[in-house]
Amino acid sequence: KASKIPYIGVWAADDAGCAKIDQAPYEGFAVITGKTIRQFEETCAINAAVPATNPVSVQAKCTAEGETSSRQISMLTTAIGGLQIINKPGARPVEYVRCELPK
Repeated sequence: KASKIPYIGVWAADDAGCAKIDQAPYEGFAVITGKTIRQFEETCAINAAVPATNPVSVQAKCTAEGETSSRQISMLTTAIGGLQIINKPGARPVEYVRCELPK
């Protein structure tokens, strides 16, 4: 939450999924920094800083299982604090909730 960029953080398909990230094979997550987007077995380097606009589209170079590809990734934060990621133009958005540290 400290970042002024709303997409930066750890996201999962649901609240229970937050505990599964990097603990077991789990596909329903995204970890977004100012320079990368990591989802399951894929890590994407963002070609430019992620702007603090909503929605945003970034050009990314992605690597998964030894294969590399370049593509546009779009992100939209929702009114209820969620995140939608569209991994390829024309694809359906994937919905996420923000993961938070236990209090």
